[in-house]
Amino acid sequence: MNVEETYVPAGVGRPGAPGSESAGPPLTDLVWEMRRAVEALEGLYRGARLEAQVRYQAFGVQLQLDANGDGAAKLFEVPGGATGYLMHCALDEAGVTPAAPDTSATLWHAIYASAAGGTPTAAQLAVVGNLLDCTPMSPTVDAQIPFVYLYGAKEAALVLVGPGSFYLVVDAATASRQCFARGGVLVEQPEP
Repeated sequence: MNVEETYVPAGVGRPGAPGSESAGPPLTDLVWEMRRAVEALEGLYRGARLEAQVRYQAFGVQLQLDANGDGAAKLFEVPGGATGYLMHCALDEAGVTPAAPDTSATLWHAIYASAAGGTPTAAQLAVVGNLLDCTPMSPTVDAQIPFVYLYGAKEAALVLVGPGSFYLVVDAATASRQCFARGGVLVEQPEP
């Protein structure tokens, strides 16, 4: 029987001529596959490093109003070299509800930025250049508590480059009440 006439099942190729054997794909294909794998790993590494540089930090602070209904509290301290984005801040007061808020024509509250150390007073915070957001936004609308400062996206958020802190100032609310502020800051820390 001749070797050429040997039965070979369908789907199985005939062996090549002697000397045409292959030990696998050509070396150039292996080099290209290795380059693609390295590029994919570099992309994953860049993504992991970026994710490690950005973190969401929740905060919650209490604020005791004085006999005039005034007070100030540090919401969040942004570390040196980092950038903080205040994403939202909910202001609440003991004894009020959305159906029965604390509201008046003289009440206002605002978010300020300051690099001041220690515990600055509302007057020290409320200087020109520190204001980031406030209520009322219109003279025909009274400010009220509860209130939510909501920015929705990083591009719309209040921005502070550290070192510095976000502060909340309340003025002319109901006297001697306890206020609460809760929210979150997106913090971006640059690579060392």
